[in-house]
Amino acid sequence: MKKILIGLIVFIAISLSFEAQGQFNAARYKYDYFGGIKIGKTVEIGTTLTYTNKAGSFLGHIDSLVVDNVTTPTLFKLYSGLTELRTSPQTADYVIDKVGSTYYARPGIGTGYTAYSGATASTVINAAITAMTTGGDIYFKRGSYTITASIVDAGYSNVNLIFEKGAKLIAGNALNAPVIDLTTVSHWRIKGVEIDGNSANQAIPTANDGIKMNTVNDIIVSDAYIHDVREFGFYITGVSSYSGIINSTLTTCGWNGVQLGWINNGTYLFCKDCDISHCGDNGASLGGFAPQFTGNTVHDMDGILGYVSPYERDGVTAEFCQKALIQGNTFYNLNKGIQTLAGMEGSNITGNQIHNWDIDQNYYPAISVLSDSNLISSNLLYSTRAIGYGIVLYGSSHNQVSTNKISCVNSIMLQASSLNNLISNNKVACVGGNSYKIYIVDANCTGNKVIENDMSGGNYDLVSNGASTTIGNNIWYDGNYGVFKRTVTATSNGLDAGIIAYGSQNLTVTSNTNDAYIISLPAASAATIGTKITGLLVGGKICVLRTQAAQEASVYINGVTGAGKGAAIPVGSTFEVTQVDATHWILKAWTTLGAEITAIVPA
Repeated sequence: MKKILIGLIVFIAISLSFEAQGQFNAARYKYDYFGGIKIGKTVEIGTTLTYTNKAGSFLGHIDSLVVDNVTTPTLFKLYSGLTELRTSPQTADYVIDKVGSTYYARPGIGTGYTAYSGATASTVINAAITAMTTGGDIYFKRGSYTITASIVDAGYSNVNLIFEKGAKLIAGNALNAPVIDLTTVSHWRIKGVEIDGNSANQAIPTANDGIKMNTVNDIIVSDAYIHDVREFGFYITGVSSYSGIINSTLTTCGWNGVQLGWINNGTYLFCKDCDISHCGDNGASLGGFAPQFTGNTVHDMDGILGYVSPYERDGVTAEFCQKALIQGNTFYNLNKGIQTLAGMEGSNITGNQIHNWDIDQNYYPAISVLSDSNLISSNLLYSTRAIGYGIVLYGSSHNQVSTNKISCVNSIMLQASSLNNLISNNKVACVGGNSYKIYIVDANCTGNKVIENDMSGGNYDLVSNGASTTIGNNIWYDGNYGVFKRTVTATSNGLDAGIIAYGSQNLTVTSNTNDAYIISLPAASAATIGTKITGLLVGGKICVLRTQAAQEASVYINGVTGAGKGAAIPVGSTFEVTQVDATHWILKAWTTLGAEITAIVPA
């Protein structure tokens, strides 16, 4: 027979939610980390369920619900006949509560643990943790718990801290230490905690972290709300592995919201599906081997605690690590969105969305790469701000920048001896004047490839000052200068500055004042077929267009070849020369009035 042994008023008093047809909602008392009734499951009196505890699993027919103690309405039991199925809340080994000014750690019925109570929350909580030599569950009832000494692990693993909605840990004045501090343990779960770092009453600077972990394994924090800490919201250091934070909110952190690893320590650490804001340094910093930063939102990095450099406030920085995965994140209202620092290699930066960056208006890029062998792909970057850059490679090599969509003033930039990078299949659009879609800044940026990009808007499609730039099959629309813009000075021997770099481009050629000054075409081969070079001759004299010296006998201009032969281009004329096969260039030229110069051939 179905029966309710305690009246409805008592159940309301203990916040048990009865629904239609004799149901109660177990969501507040059962958590999906620990077996049994899943979050949100409604258990109906008279139904059968499988219940799991440390002793194993068994079936039970629920036919009564009993409040264990009316004066302590945090505990109740579920029965099937005369068999006790479970004790609330959850299957906790301890229930942490506060009544008046006294804190309690009440052991679950049948656990055999000692009860603790006292005026200091930290002492009571740590006593309960210390009792759990084989691990177990500690359930925190709603209320505020002032932490005057860090909650620590006592060296025991397999502990679960479960916080009811409204349960909050508050750093006591001058705690100057992490609120939760775990060292050399494994297999912990911390779910639903709110941590108030009470930053106004901590020293500056100080190790006032929300949660700190050192040399841990398989520790997961979920559904947390961490705020107002002087240093890190969530910090993992030491030789830690497979640990991280998910589905949490971290805000108003003096340094980083999340710090995963440090100085090459840490393996497979992660931050997933978190909201991070109002930090003074980075939203997150990644270290160690293969950290993962996925599905997060980092925004409004205003550094309001205000004791770190105003020029930080970035989204995520990968430093002291290798093979980071930065994927599917959203960044806005910050300086740099993503950066990889020198020594950090092999990252995968993909599928991120970044907008409204460079809040300090200091020409910061959305993605800054100072390391080698990274994949930067399928990111969406857009900004209407008057300054700033999309993707910048700085002193970095062997990176692949592909399939990104970028709309900003200057889209992709290579500088400071960035070598052998592949820039391909990007769709880039510039906004505003004096802007570059792709800009290879200095002559030491060699061996880069720019192929099959789709470019529109701005002044320049591509400007390359680097040697040996491979350019091909790019699409451009309304730039003023075609594929890329260069200035070439004719020389007396057609060498040095007089050699035209490889790739389709638009030239301004200065002839100086000597009739014998020469410009030489790039070396022709089967790999360079389709190269088109357009140009304008300025200066007081004509200049002569030749093939390179090593190809004088084998490569033709308008069907003519031979040592010392070149086509004279008159002053003020424009020209176009196209490589049609492996050994032939076709040259056309026009006067200043636009009339085609016929029969222009080397002589």
